[in-house]
Amino acid sequence: MYPAMPLLEGKQAIRDAVGRMIPDPNYSLTVKSSRQEASRGRDLIYSMGTYVLTMTENGKFLTIYRKESDGSWRIVADACVADPAM
Repeated sequence: MYPAMPLLEGKQAIRDAVGRMIPDPNYSLTVKSSRQEASRGRDLIYSMGTYVLTMTENGKFLTIYRKESDGSWRIVADACVADPAM
């Protein structure tokens, strides 16, 4: 879930959206996680903090990870909220 964009669902939708941003030579994303917490069953983790998207915006994020049966972690939800323009 990203500001001013439709809901992205599935690998191809995410690849298409990110693929349009990355070729920009001014594109830079810096993420700073300030809090992480796991569920009691240790099968979900969330991380939240702040980000700076160079030349575009600053904001906050929340990412939720789910532990898969093979022990790997998969992002199941990711949301960004842009700070108001100054």
